Amino acid sequence: MLNREIETFLAVVAAGSVNKAARLLNITQSSVSQRLKKLEEDVGSVLIDRRKGGRSIQLTHAGESFFLVAENMQTMLQRLSETPSTGGSLKIGCVDSVNIFLLCDMYKRIRRHSPPVQLGIGTHQSGQIYDLVEQRELDIGFVLQERRSQHLRVTPFLKEEMLVMRVARENLPAIVRPDDLDPRNELYINWGPKYQLWHDSLWDPMISAEIRLDTVALIRILLESHDQWAIVPASAQSVLELQGFAFQRLTDPPPERICYRIVHRYPRAGAVQALQIWDEVTADLRIRFSDA
Repeated sequence: MLNREIETFLAVVAAGSVNKAARLLNITQSSVSQRLKKLEEDVGSVLIDRRKGGRSIQLTHAGESFFLVAENMQTMLQRLSETPSTGGSLKIGCVDSVNIFLLCDMYKRIRRHSPPVQLGIGTHQSGQIYDLVEQRELDIGFVLQERRSQHLRVTPFLKEEMLVMRVARENLPAIVRPDDLDPRNELYINWGPKYQLWHDSLWDPMISAEIRLDTVALIRILLESHDQWAIVPASAQSVLELQGFAFQRLTDPPPERICYRIVHRYPRAGAVQALQIWDEVTADLRIRFSDA
């Protein structure tokens, strides 16, 4: 009896139909049916009533008895899938600003963890990350937009304030008024609908910014004169302040940026322990969100 048959049975029960379970697991309906058939052959009983015309499945008496056994077996199989010398593997996808400014230290901590976790790290747009986690090509993702999905667990990971970033110079005040910032000299990034509404309420949306970007990585290259400015997450300060940039708060601050953590409801067996290790290592970041 294999882990994937147990996983499929539990997915069918959770989803309520073979069709929905197939989408949840990113496999075909015929594959779901084949796995269920093999499981029933191994168990020696029919577990799911699959009467024709029924839109949803029902557990047989044997299926109800087997359900708790299946949950326990899946936990045991997931533990057995990892050897004691490894913490498993984790495929991570993030938007670039989260990767660069927030999680680099976390990656170092994970690599120092015992048992070690093998990491695969990628940078993507938020929409791509949702799709890749849903297809189980990524184990965990960090995005800037919240999107509902029956296949994913989406939870707030942390939030942070947004600051004005400028080339450092003497006597630069810690707080700046929006009227003191020329929108034509802005290096603009759209941080989302709420941010856009806030931005349009302070600066004329008909005045075009000097440069429009979709990545923070370019700001440190293109921000050259004292008149230029950009609005970036506070996590950038610890990295970029050492590179000759200064950071100011606004008298009318923008909405805080929320980073969301997304994982599949049925993660890969090889990622289960790694996800637990990740949550332990990043606990201090998540505390920042809950206490904010």
